[in-house]
Amino acid sequence: MSISNDPDPEMWKTYVKENKNVGTNLYTEKAWNSEIFSAYQVQGTPTYVLIDTEGTIIDPLAPKPSTPELKELLNRVLETQ
Repeated sequence: MSISNDPDPEMWKTYVKENKNVGTNLYTEKAWNSEIFSAYQVQGTPTYVLIDTEGTIIDPLAPKPSTPELKELLNRVLETQ
């Protein structure tokens, strides 16, 4: 899921469409004051949050998806379940 706080919603829509972003793409008009940024402890962008199937935050500052550290984190989480 991607959540944008871009100050220009039309520019964000164009970016998502032109770059064929996959998955769920959301926009928050309240930017840094939004409930979702507060709930998931977003302090900068991009921020990657690992959430389990119950909606529990496993890591509010998860590694970037393209890094080996994310695979290691996922393996640790799956071993404990």
